[in-house]
Amino acid sequence: MSTRRFSWITAVSAAVLAITVLSVHALRFMPHFADDSFISLRYAQHLIEGQGLTWNPGERVEGYSNLLWVLLIAGFGALSPDHLIVIARWLGFACMSLALLAIVWAAVPKNLRQLLALGWGLMALTLSGPVAAWTIGGLEQPLLTALVLWAVVLARPLLQATDPRRVAVVGLLLGLASLTRPDGIVFGAATCLGLLLASTPRRRGLWVAIRVGAIALGMALAQMAFRKLYYDAWVPNTYYAKVAFGKERLWAGVVWLHYGLGFSLGVVLPALLGVPAAIFDRARRPRVLLALSVLGSWMLYLVFMGGDAIPYRRHFIPLLFLAVLVGIDGVAWLAERGRRWGLVAALPLCVAALVHVTWVQKGAWERERALYDQSHWAGKP
Repeated sequence: MSTRRFSWITAVSAAVLAITVLSVHALRFMPHFADDSFISLRYAQHLIEGQGLTWNPGERVEGYSNLLWVLLIAGFGALSPDHLIVIARWLGFACMSLALLAIVWAAVPKNLRQLLALGWGLMALTLSGPVAAWTIGGLEQPLLTALVLWAVVLARPLLQATDPRRVAVVGLLLGLASLTRPDGIVFGAATCLGLLLASTPRRRGLWVAIRVGAIALGMALAQMAFRKLYYDAWVPNTYYAKVAFGKERLWAGVVWLHYGLGFSLGVVLPALLGVPAAIFDRARRPRVLLALSVLGSWMLYLVFMGGDAIPYRRHFIPLLFLAVLVGIDGVAWLAERGRRWGLVAALPLCVAALVHVTWVQKGAWERERALYDQSHWAGKP
């Protein structure tokens, strides 16, 4: 079998298996549907009914912070206005599947050792509790993750050569991320930073970063202008309820991140192999540095914002996907060391990591909270 045929057969098979596992795992979290998701549905319903983006008809208040997600639900919901919950679930599943496809696209295996790395990454994500829970949870995290992952993956060739069309696509994806969540602009800035740091030569990387950033920033400013015209406000109403700074908030963010990283050791530990891979493998270095720039920036942002109070760490999902993107390079690098010893080391590491991902969810209090908290839909009239 030729290398090309092997690559695409294994890539397609891995993608199908991953999406299948995701769907089965997500069903275990039914009927989880976050209370905040109904805010998005209410705005979408009023938009479908011709009452605009309003919470109460005739009263313009921006009580959502996920414009693109609301518009998507409204667009598909216009076909079946009585089934917005189902539509939100299916959109979440579709977007999370697209994020998995971005991982496959970035790591099409050329041999069995690279297939091991890809297999670990896909299974670590699909077996992850936060990923499964928020696939059907009704909020915008799957969409945000898909946009960011595809932006980072498609930006990789820009580290070596300038392609105006690719620059436009990456900028558009990052701009859409900022429309999905106001803090999506963090991903745009972080990607531009990664392009600057990892590109060769550095001057070319600067110009690529400026062009990508201009597109993303332009879209964010366009939404801000719309907000001012439509709601007569520069920031969404949720800003006043959620944004605060101080030592207590910072410490809460540190604790939140610490617990989340401990919960996700099956992803985090293999991802650490990306560091030596970047140091010792010049071919892998630029793309690992790009992903690490985005990953690190998002982690710092979450710490400063104090983490999140909603169950099962929704903001960890982009972090997990980016960590897997780094970890696949790290695991593949380890597996390729020597004739056998690298594989001997990588295989049990991957198995142990997946065992941890599965085991740590057993009896996890956040899973119970997501399923039975009174602030979440119980699936009853």
